[in-house]
Amino acid sequence: MKYEAALSAWAKDALERANISQSEAADLLSAELSRYNVRMKVNRMVLNKRTISGLEVLALAKITDQALPGFQLTAQARSLTNKLAVLESSELQMLE
Repeated sequence: MKYEAALSAWAKDALERANISQSEAADLLSAELSRYNVRMKVNRMVLNKRTISGLEVLALAKITDQALPGFQLTAQARSLTNKLAVLESSELQMLE
């Protein structure tokens, strides 16, 4: 549980430092991860009422340009986030 609280605090701080609203973050996350209905999820993330997935952590780090505590966001991490989003998008298209 302490990790969830730490990630929640990081997400809230990252959005504030990047001057990105929760609404804007939802739009950016939706585009980054090719997902829909993210608006309520962002609010629940920053209030520690929802666990943040690994993909969401990487995407939040990318869109806010804020590294996780103790880590630096590298070009390699950004590339991995993009590749994962493309794979996930392909899976969704296969389901349609």
